[in-house]
Amino acid sequence: RFRHRLAMLRRLMAGHSPFCRPVRLPRSLDLARKGRMMPLRLLSGKIPGTGWIHDESKESYIQRSIEKFRQQLHSPDHVLLSATRARSEFGLTRKELNKITPARRREDIDGEGLVEEQYWLPDIVAMARISSSEDMMIERYRHYLESGRQDGMRRSKIYGFNQMQQGQSTTWFGHLWYSRKDNEIQGADVVRIAIKQNIAICLTKLVVAFYTGSAAVFADAMHSVADVINTMYRYVGINLATRDPDYRHPYGYERLRYVFTDRSCLILLGVGGLFPLYHGIGALYEVSEITYPAVMGGLFFTVGVLETPALIRSYYALRKKAKRMDISLLSYLRSGNDMINITTFAECFLGVIAAGAGVVSSLMVGITGDATYDSIASIFIASTVVTGSGLILTKNAKALVGETLPVSTVEKLVFMLEEDDVINSVHDVKTEVLGVDTVRFKAEIEFNAEAITRKIKNLHQVPGPESAKLLQDVNGISSEIAVEDWLMRNNAMYQTALSSELQRVETRVRAYLREANFKNFYVDLELW
Repeated sequence: RFRHRLAMLRRLMAGHSPFCRPVRLPRSLDLARKGRMMPLRLLSGKIPGTGWIHDESKESYIQRSIEKFRQQLHSPDHVLLSATRARSEFGLTRKELNKITPARRREDIDGEGLVEEQYWLPDIVAMARISSSEDMMIERYRHYLESGRQDGMRRSKIYGFNQMQQGQSTTWFGHLWYSRKDNEIQGADVVRIAIKQNIAICLTKLVVAFYTGSAAVFADAMHSVADVINTMYRYVGINLATRDPDYRHPYGYERLRYVFTDRSCLILLGVGGLFPLYHGIGALYEVSEITYPAVMGGLFFTVGVLETPALIRSYYALRKKAKRMDISLLSYLRSGNDMINITTFAECFLGVIAAGAGVVSSLMVGITGDATYDSIASIFIASTVVTGSGLILTKNAKALVGETLPVSTVEKLVFMLEEDDVINSVHDVKTEVLGVDTVRFKAEIEFNAEAITRKIKNLHQVPGPESAKLLQDVNGISSEIAVEDWLMRNNAMYQTALSSELQRVETRVRAYLREANFKNFYVDLELW
């Protein structure tokens, strides 16, 4: 403290404000050499490096804020201030804050492990008056406003700005080195397997189609071409969808999964469905001779074998998710939201069906020598792709618009909340699934004021020790000022307790959603 006051004295002797700090000024201002000590309030107009969002002038805002600050010094309200604001606005040190009993420790509900201590404003003012005079506190607060640090604190309240200030990437390619903390990309392993096998299958089919002239092989080859394009495209979409939320997209990028799935299905519909269907119908009217039907049959059999690993992998992935939701696999295919795995499973399943149809057509062509069976198989393969693509597009459109959680899940959640002792009822419940592991929950909560008051004052048994103490406090009020102070203090205590209860309820909702296999939650609770 002696060194601090000595530095203040030197600044006063140099003609500067005792509370100013060295600032690096832009060369365009041409005010002084780099690093010179200069009071920030000498700069007129907008302070460089700090945005100004108010319509009024900077100076009028500062004067109005100082008047409010002076009123709080004389008659502080019963409100809570964080340790950061206590140090910035009142100049308290950590040692001085340690002498004050925290009114509340607000824990970070996002699982970061951060704890923010909050203190009553009257206690902060009383501690600040011990080490500083009123004029010093006002001058310090003026410098705090002029320095622009308040603008930084205001921006920090906007979601994602801290991430941007820490240099974390928010570009489209930032996911390559900065992604979610769990680094788990759901569905990526299935897509990687599908990419490898589809490339090998596609090249083989194209060679055999050119060698044999089979319309069925050509239709299946176009299906494989579409599969290769789709799987690569979806793999890019999966990686982009795992980016962390930022200030431009506070609810994350999970819906990119649906966007990329939708576009890949259009590719599958056109390249793997409509074009082979047109080619198969044309081959039906212009039947050509099929050479080496045995080679064609062997190809389809091999393709069916190669399609099996990705089919099994996606099957078990979907079965695992269906088991977690306590529903059947068929029900999950109808109502599930993991469109990447569902689309991969559908493509592999259609590939196996196409391989089976190709084997049957090869046998019929080899037995009868009639190439019409090959054209019929081509039309059948293309038709299954068109039908499957249409169903996936319809389901994906619903997921892209946004669907609610299952009604049974929401009912259980509402029942759990209304069973809470301090909650009277729950209203206007809205849920929305934003991605594979991301959900949003919104509700209006009607709290029981008496239950919260009993919890604050520990009035679980009346008459009792706590009620006797409360009666003694009320009987000790002897003036109007004391009545006002008692009322304000108790109302502030109730407001703090209500905020704590709201945070506790939100923690319960998050725990319930975590048990429902969601990893990212956006819980918005409002007072009814």
